[in-house]
Amino acid sequence: MGYDDVAGLGVLFNEPEISHGDYGETIFVNFAGVPTIDLKIPDVDAKNVSLFAHHIWKSSILLSKLILDHEEFEGLHILELGAGAGLPSIIAARKGGKVTSSDYPDSELINMLKLNLHKHTGQSSDVFGHVWGERGDDGLFPTGEPIKQFDVIIMADTLWMSDQQHNLLKDLKQLLKPTGKVIGCAGLHSGLEVFEAFFKKATSPEYSFLCKLCKPYRIPQAGGMCENEEWKELTEGEVVSDEIRERQWFVYRYELTLSD
Repeated sequence: MGYDDVAGLGVLFNEPEISHGDYGETIFVNFAGVPTIDLKIPDVDAKNVSLFAHHIWKSSILLSKLILDHEEFEGLHILELGAGAGLPSIIAARKGGKVTSSDYPDSELINMLKLNLHKHTGQSSDVFGHVWGERGDDGLFPTGEPIKQFDVIIMADTLWMSDQQHNLLKDLKQLLKPTGKVIGCAGLHSGLEVFEAFFKKATSPEYSFLCKLCKPYRIPQAGGMCENEEWKELTEGEVVSDEIRERQWFVYRYELTLSD
């Protein structure tokens, strides 16, 4: 049984494919009008498997589609946090952004991220390993130098770890320009309670973000990457169940800006 056969089983049993690829594989993404993007999946250290950076997640497909179709990044400084294999970073660079990309400092993860970006961006993108909330000489927070701030920070599936939400928000607060914005997509991997807790923290006086939470998108039932399928927002009156087999069908889009 080949990969395409396995990939279709989720649809056969009425379960969405929320991720694609596995350790060391190469995944091909074919957005309409964009040259094929082949992404090498990192073979991360065993102790870091729980970060789930060894897959391409549906949230990164949706985020990339939204950037491709609706954002103008020409000349803007873009940062991706939790970049994984780097698909949204690549699309942001294709849209003219000056891209910096970051993920957990696992050597294989960072090396594959560098490889993917170097191959597809046509620019010498900066790639840094960084642990959210920590300060040190890691590129994003260089010792003895001013912290570089970004016009736009993009993130896909970075909200599911409840114990890391404060650390993530701490970084966002320092790395985002006062006039900048965060654009993110996220599935409900840990449930609605964990998802909603992030936005309660983000809008608290400690961080003072303004939040725009859009209606969730339903993952298309076509199977595969769905990079050229129509992703539909829920209609008025539809609700997202927190039951695990139901919630995995949905990906939310959100934006954060800093309050004055």
